[in-house]
Amino acid sequence: MQLYIHIPFCARKCGYCDFLSFPADDSIRERYIDALAAEIRAAGEVYSGNQISTVYMGGGTPSLLSAAQIEKIGSALRESFEFETLPGAGRGCGRKVSPAESAGEPFEFETPPGAGGGRGRKAGQAESVGEPFEFETTPDAGFECAKATGPAEFTAECNPGTLTEEKLEAFKAIGVNRLSIGLQSMDNAQLRTLGRIHTASDFLKSYSMAREAGFENINIDLMQALPLQTPESWKNTLEKTAALRPEHISAYSLIIEENTPFYNMFSEGTLPPLPDENEEREIYYSTREILEKYGYSRYEISNYSLPGYECRHNTGYWRRAEYLGLGLGASSLVGGRRWKNTSDLGEYFECLEAAGKPAEGDMRIFADSGTHAGAGQGKEAPYRRDTQTLNSCEESAAHAARRSEESVMQALRGSEKSVMQAARRSGECVMQAACGRNTEGSCENTCGGCAREQKTISGYPIEDKGYPGTLRKDEEQLSFKSQMEEFMFLGLRLTEGISKKEFEYAFGCPYGSVYAAQTEKLEKDGLLKCEGERVSLTDLGVDLSNMALAEFLLD
Repeated sequence: MQLYIHIPFCARKCGYCDFLSFPADDSIRERYIDALAAEIRAAGEVYSGNQISTVYMGGGTPSLLSAAQIEKIGSALRESFEFETLPGAGRGCGRKVSPAESAGEPFEFETPPGAGGGRGRKAGQAESVGEPFEFETTPDAGFECAKATGPAEFTAECNPGTLTEEKLEAFKAIGVNRLSIGLQSMDNAQLRTLGRIHTASDFLKSYSMAREAGFENINIDLMQALPLQTPESWKNTLEKTAALRPEHISAYSLIIEENTPFYNMFSEGTLPPLPDENEEREIYYSTREILEKYGYSRYEISNYSLPGYECRHNTGYWRRAEYLGLGLGASSLVGGRRWKNTSDLGEYFECLEAAGKPAEGDMRIFADSGTHAGAGQGKEAPYRRDTQTLNSCEESAAHAARRSEESVMQALRGSEKSVMQAARRSGECVMQAACGRNTEGSCENTCGGCAREQKTISGYPIEDKGYPGTLRKDEEQLSFKSQMEEFMFLGLRLTEGISKKEFEYAFGCPYGSVYAAQTEKLEKDGLLKCEGERVSLTDLGVDLSNMALAEFLLD
């Protein structure tokens, strides 16, 4: 299981931002951290059977917190959860190791570094892929060493101008080993237009400070198609950023969202000029060309990394790993069930503070109709992908996961309209959205494996009741069709695409029995390619991904 922790506070709301974030005074921040720590401890009791592979602290701006508040979060995590150790993580040794990045195919895994013996299987936990699979332990692991003290990947979002040496040391002390820094642009005029509080010089100081503090895995978050941006200024931003050799770079296009100052300015004609269509196309195509020149590979439509530094956490979203969201408005996907926490700060405080002593495990704030400790383990394949945005087959207006680092677009269109219920975040935003469709019955495909009941797809029966007095909102069990669609929408964002074997393992029916016609059409159009048992988008398919992904909606 993965953890997402939401810190909703920011120094100042940017003009383009429609994420769940806002300025707050010190007393509100302190009260929130106390409530969040209580939620973490309560969740640790409910989900005690799950080991945590990655943690992502997003916002808002987590680097606004004080060192003491950062430590309070870390202490709650250490007390509440057990962490997996992945090959090369350098943490813990007295336990079996899960398949690295949970990325392997269900039947064949590569031996981890140093294991010897040619191409064997990756070491891992049987629980990660479900019985009856067994995995080797890593060589010399033994069973006497201390358990892992933190996840193999623990990311914290930071904004320039809010980092200090003390905060960086606090992040390191709680196990953070990856930073995502929200630069957006090297052009100060563009930064002012966006409403950012920092300059390019501020960013360089923060980046240098992070390196000096010992952080060896840093993402830099960039935005393209900005007001006042030209192909030349974008090239300057990219090359200056790549020259710093961060391990990861994300590059998302600006999306002008409703209910933001940018939307109002755009509607009124007062927003500074955006790149025209030809300039935007040049900006888009130059991104991959420039970054590849500096040694970065695109592993997802909008994300680039040096070899071995792909983001494990957000790759987990694209592969539909289970995740638990903690904090205001945070979304979760466990046992085929999706929900989000309340987005009302007053209600969030009331739920946690009224629970008595949640640190001692008051279960009322997590009351639910089927999710329990160990939920989801051994029930489904480890390929549960999170959702992607598609509004309609005709227009398929995908809200590309935006400016943030490994931002994951998570929304499905309903049977007649798209319903997005998202808890957003700046930086490496994860838009955790719910599907608007609630199709009853079983999958209409003719293959026998699809004929299981949707209401018990994960082995946890749905009880049609609400959750008054709890944190959870908008809870639903994903239909069988929805899970298939998500598998395709998110998996095809990855350069490696999806595995037909994984599809069959996850859903009990052959890939071709569901998507043969769509695959044939997209191959003929040059948007999709099939190589062995893998299916992926072509370069043209990536450029026209909205059109291609719309084909995988099941009527």
